[in-house]
Amino acid sequence: MSENIQSLVGQLNKAEIEACAKDFWYFAQFLRTDDEERELIRPFPLNFDYLHAVFYNLENYKRNVILKSRRELVSLLSLARKLWKAKFAGSDLKGSAGMYYGGYSATDEELAKYQMARISSI
Repeated sequence: MSENIQSLVGQLNKAEIEACAKDFWYFAQFLRTDDEERELIRPFPLNFDYLHAVFYNLENYKRNVILKSRRELVSLLSLARKLWKAKFAGSDLKGSAGMYYGGYSATDEELAKYQMARISSI
């Protein structure tokens, strides 16, 4: 577990951790992301309806086709969702955890390294 996540979990009380486990959007309010263009750390974007729609579809349908372009935050949403699933998969919040596998594909090695760096910095 990265230091950022350990630090966050250490600051949350049990009720907040349970709320995070049950609700991705509650969990997401604690996430931060790099804004590379402005060189800032920003809160995870919670206020875009289309991200809520994409999340709903990912959770409720096995097969999804997402037509997107750059800077629509869909990749970030996907990575954050994988982090949430990995953190709370099968967890009874008493120390035991299930297993979660989330795949990711990239068009080249550099992009894969970039995305892995982003998820580790969330």
